[in-house]
Amino acid sequence: MASHSPTSWRSTWVAWSLVFVFHAGVIAVLASRHYFVPDEGAYTGLAKNLAEWKGFHLDDGSYWHKAGQPYTHFAPGWPFLLAIGYTLLGWTGYWLILWLVWCVNSLLIYDLARILRLLPRWNWALVGWLSLNPLMLFYHGHFMTESVVIGYNLALTRLGIRLLRQPNLWGMTGFAALAAAAHLTRSQCMLPVVAFWLCALILIPWKQLAKLLPLFIVVHLALLGPWLWRMHLVGATGLSTEVKLGINLYQFSGTPNDDPYGPEGGKFPLPEGIETMTPAERNSVFMKEAIRGITARPSAYLHKCLTRIRLLFSPVPNFYETSRTQYLIILGSSLVFYHLPLLLMLIGLIRQFPRDPSIWFLLVAVLIWYLFHVLVNASIRNRLPSDVWVATLAVALWTPRSMSCNEQKP
Repeated sequence: MASHSPTSWRSTWVAWSLVFVFHAGVIAVLASRHYFVPDEGAYTGLAKNLAEWKGFHLDDGSYWHKAGQPYTHFAPGWPFLLAIGYTLLGWTGYWLILWLVWCVNSLLIYDLARILRLLPRWNWALVGWLSLNPLMLFYHGHFMTESVVIGYNLALTRLGIRLLRQPNLWGMTGFAALAAAAHLTRSQCMLPVVAFWLCALILIPWKQLAKLLPLFIVVHLALLGPWLWRMHLVGATGLSTEVKLGINLYQFSGTPNDDPYGPEGGKFPLPEGIETMTPAERNSVFMKEAIRGITARPSAYLHKCLTRIRLLFSPVPNFYETSRTQYLIILGSSLVFYHLPLLLMLIGLIRQFPRDPSIWFLLVAVLIWYLFHVLVNASIRNRLPSDVWVATLAVALWTPRSMSCNEQKP
């Protein structure tokens, strides 16, 4: 076949080389003018201490953690990856890891498109969308979890599609291991896993589910177990990889603050004695106070959820001020790279009811991602890891497939 000819392979390698060089160039430019955004210093600080075998803590303290105190606010996955880079090349190693992550992300979105059996030109179109998207390019210059969470979201949905088409024990073992790695990076990565199981309940026969679900639980918990035990030993709940749901729900929904996303959003009343509590106690108090505040002011909570819908779909980030020129650039790029695919996705769903289970899996993942963040905390930053699904769905709903799902084995 022509697709396997030496010329074709050579062209493919040249194309991927250009993609990888492009990501390296963007990172090199942004690294030369790097500035810290909130939380970024915590990730690099944790990574440095891990690389130097000093433990999972910060030297300067953060989020009620005193200097040197075991850290529980963030999961260890991303600092661990950064620590590998720091061990190899010091600070430059951080940028190496970031470059590798974006190269892998490009490969994953291409492969997700291939699994959906899009024509090759549309596979490359999605790689171009990911590579040139200004909102994605921003994270080429910052050591935040968004970069790696995008990859996990792509990998989980890609592997999930294969399992929905052809359930098997080895595939489920890999899916559980991948979900555990994602869970150890950021809790929200479990949202596409929830979407998978909702679809699996409908698409996979019950006899197979009776084998696959226990296997997933055993493998997943076995890999999470050491970290959860560590969290228990340092005074955090042994049921979560990172203890921050309580403060997020309290800050953005449980306090009487009218606008938790406004200029004064960072200032809110704290329950008495919260600073001296263990992480588990603190999270429990925050959760109880948040639920109490929500139930006491349900209309205010509903108003905040509606505000979060606006923030989630906003074309311009709300968490920092921009100049007029920056505002227009961000506005234009959002409209082209996100809102246009979103509109095409919605019209595509209305135009023709999709019968492909793969499409429904991606759609359920998007909806669950949006719902969670509307209920808890929302901004463009929170939405960004799900944008890859929207772009993929837009292309899949409007372009021809190479073969139908029944005509080609996965």
